[in-house]
Amino acid sequence: MFIDRLKVINYNRITQNFIEILEANFSKPTQIVLGKNGSGKSSLMNLVLPCVPDSADFDEGGRYELELHANGGKHYEIMSDYGETGGHYFAIDGVVENNWGTATVQRSLIEREFGLNSDIHAVMTNAVKFTTMPTKARRDWIMFFSGIDIEPLMQRFIEAKEKQRDAKGFLNKITERLKIEAYRDWE
Repeated sequence: MFIDRLKVINYNRITQNFIEILEANFSKPTQIVLGKNGSGKSSLMNLVLPCVPDSADFDEGGRYELELHANGGKHYEIMSDYGETGGHYFAIDGVVENNWGTATVQRSLIEREFGLNSDIHAVMTNAVKFTTMPTKARRDWIMFFSGIDIEPLMQRFIEAKEKQRDAKGFLNKITERLKIEAYRDWE
């Protein structure tokens, strides 16, 4: 995926820094973004992912525009307008797939074209931390991204843990019995 252009208007995560319009044209695959804490670097990184931004992140007249190349060189235009026009726009190589329609259609197109759903986006933007997810959710993520069904391995792991627990219980009983017998022999 190569990001060509990003433009945001009235994005409230950066308007606090007196930036009403942010436009970036990228010419190389690797870009360096520098700035002090709170200057909007992380917000910028969240916006370069093809997504449907949260309307609550935009002030009146807000707009999000992203152009990129992906999937064998296809050119994508992705826009969300939170002002007069309202709605969402999605085009692939100039063919409009969502002509200022709903966010639901936009999310569906993004998932179809890039494999990004709201759950993946939440983890990628650190809104949800992978390390604090329940074990089952982390397992599902690993299976999803690796394409490997680890369910049989997990079943074997659970069986091994049960056998280990049983063995510990057996050893504890034997230890107690030996203590009792040793105490009797000592008397």
